[in-house]
Amino acid sequence: MRKMGSYLKKTQIRIFALAFAAVVTFSITCAVYEIHLPILKQKHAITFQDELSRWPNLEQVQDPLNWHVSKNSVQLISEYRGGPQRQGFMRAALPPHLSTPPVPVISLPFWNHGIHTASKSTPATDDSGFYVGSDTGEFAAFDWQGRRRWSYQVALSGRGIHSTAAVDQDSVYFGAYNGRLYSLNKSTGRMRWSAIVGDAIGSSVLLYRDRIFIATEKVNPADGFLACLDAKSGELLWRSRLFGEQAHSSPTLSEDGKTLYVGANDGSLFAIDEESGKIQWRFQTHGEIKSTPLVLNGSIYLTSWDENLYALNSQGQLEYKIPLSARSQSSVAYDPLTNFIFVADASGELRALAPKTGHEIWKRSGSSARITSPLVIVDLDHNPPSKRSVVITQCDQKRLCALSAKSGATLWFLDSVAELTSVPAYFNGFLLFSFDAPGPMKVLKWSGG
Repeated sequence: MRKMGSYLKKTQIRIFALAFAAVVTFSITCAVYEIHLPILKQKHAITFQDELSRWPNLEQVQDPLNWHVSKNSVQLISEYRGGPQRQGFMRAALPPHLSTPPVPVISLPFWNHGIHTASKSTPATDDSGFYVGSDTGEFAAFDWQGRRRWSYQVALSGRGIHSTAAVDQDSVYFGAYNGRLYSLNKSTGRMRWSAIVGDAIGSSVLLYRDRIFIATEKVNPADGFLACLDAKSGELLWRSRLFGEQAHSSPTLSEDGKTLYVGANDGSLFAIDEESGKIQWRFQTHGEIKSTPLVLNGSIYLTSWDENLYALNSQGQLEYKIPLSARSQSSVAYDPLTNFIFVADASGELRALAPKTGHEIWKRSGSSARITSPLVIVDLDHNPPSKRSVVITQCDQKRLCALSAKSGATLWFLDSVAELTSVPAYFNGFLLFSFDAPGPMKVLKWSGG
């Protein structure tokens, strides 16, 4: 009987130990996936992502059902900052009365949850709707009525998606903080391919000549590099040498298509050969470069945390340097109608400058830091085109404004529920904003009637 009692006691201890181990394992699993569990309850596309997470050493996976990828060259439809030169403007039909503010038509509550403080993903657009990532790790497509067409959940990305997608005729491309770059079928949300590029990706894709260029981060130790992948297959074509610090800046392409420019957190701007990935030159500032460079007529414009705006020539030589009132991570925008560039800083100032000389045309002050980059809308779609252009920006911490690009005068303003760090987007009369946490994704209709 004693032996039987001892046996039962040992059995109970084993059962308790196994139960305890199961609870601990479940708790750890929940801790890892706590960001993803509520999202996974939503309807989303069935992909190979769950399988991918089982093989952490797998460099690349393709979808075997990927029958209908176009054999033609990619045709860029939407890209961060308006295109490879990142000029921050778009040509579109503006409403007849610019002083009439837009009205909300779509709201996605709590789209960003505040899991990471990095600038949020800007919506990419086409005729079918918009595509946007969340800091929870969800990437989704919506139609222009606000209906979710599909949703894709990125696995093991504790800081979510902050990359702005590039869109072509078949696919949508974006990076995530799990270090992967994704290509999804833009009609269905099914994964075409996924490639492990680094430890984290917070920058936005540049799509050019059937190639994808992305700035990528390493964590331990902190470092970064630029990677080039084949847009059709996800094959890694080249990787630049390490920068010496992480790269949050998104890459920009020269007007001749031969050179890429990207900033790093050690204050360096790198010029990199588009074909080989070799570094051609390096320009040093005295603060982190988190902005995306703008290329215009052979010159490169960028801001730095050292409280300056820089203009460089294509050889990396300084053309001029303009002191700002505070550090800046806002990217420069350009208006081809007025031939002004626009730069914002953390003091709340927004300036219009002559690009050749840096001469100040006008300046607007604000009561809080301008972190988002301005968007310029140029009314060139009319026949004949009207001579109107508008700057969309955050003018105070929770206030959006439309300004005359020519004079800086306020056309309208709207109070918002949260701060804006993503870049505003505009498509066929729709203004799109992805707010910081706890912030919604909002679409406004600007009819101006």
